[in-house]
Order: sequence, then C-alpha cells, then structure tokens
Amino acid sequence: MGRAVPRLVSRRTDGGVHPRRGGPPGRRTVRCSGTHTGAWLGHPPTGRRFDAIDEVYLFHLHGGRIVEMWGLEGTTERLRQLGLT
Repeated sequence: MGRAVPRLVSRRTDGGVHPRRGGPPGRRTVRCSGTHTGAWLGHPPTGRRFDAIDEVYLFHLHGGRIVEMWGLEGTTERLRQLGLT
C-alpha cells in the first residue's frame, strides 16, 4: 500500500477518502473526492473537481503487514465528472 497511496494522492488535491456507513461487519467502502491536478490515465490535469466516487479496497495481511492490495474504483463516474468521456 505504501507505493499505491502516493500515486493516488499525487493526482488529486483538496479532497479525501471518507468511509461510508453500513455494509457487512468488518468491511468498509469509501467515497473519494478531490481536484484533478496531475496526469491520470493518460489525461493531463483538468483542474476539475470530482465528488463522491465509490471505492472498495481489499487487503491481504501477512504477519501484520499488507502484502497485497486490490481496489475497485468508480473510474467511469470519475471520468464523467472530470469531463473526460
């Protein structure tokens, strides 16, 4: 996760990742928002804001450390909000 987080954060500013309430015990989904300030998926920065993008991340832990991470993100909705589709 240490390498994935800087990649994500470098492409947006003034936003955040916020846990959503509900869902199965021990599981959380998050909503992401921010301003597109860095190249992403081959698109130069737009300076536009995206809001409330649903994301789910799965972590495989071994010995108390994250050894694998998978993520599902609302990429289509983020592209739409940024005017890139």
